[in-house]
Amino acid sequence: MNIFDLFKELFFKIKSVDCRNSEGMQLFMPFMINRWLSFYSKAQTLFVNETLNKYSNVLDDKMQMYSMYYNLIPKMHFKKIAYVKKVKETPEKELEYLELIASNLNISTREIKQNIEVYDSLKK
Repeated sequence: MNIFDLFKELFFKIKSVDCRNSEGMQLFMPFMINRWLSFYSKAQTLFVNETLNKYSNVLDDKMQMYSMYYNLIPKMHFKKIAYVKKVKETPEKELEYLELIASNLNISTREIKQNIEVYDSLKK
């Protein structure tokens, strides 16, 4: 059993297999479930923020939390969620950005790089 099996049990299957065994409860992490629900749809995001995030701190036990999620969230149709992956900037693209900024500010790219280094050292 993995976390996606737990998602299936909580949100998609009408006839449920009991996931309340030790393995299922180890996988049950409210943060991951809230995050996944937020990716699922905007309506689910509002629901998570208005109910689950507000009232989940009242429950201490994982079994109670599981029951709350199981009983409050209606069964949904399965759809694939497309995660947005971060695209790494290439050095050429970064240089292109620096040249654009340099031309707008009428300074050299070397000065911009120095200012970035000073700013980064001040942040630490």
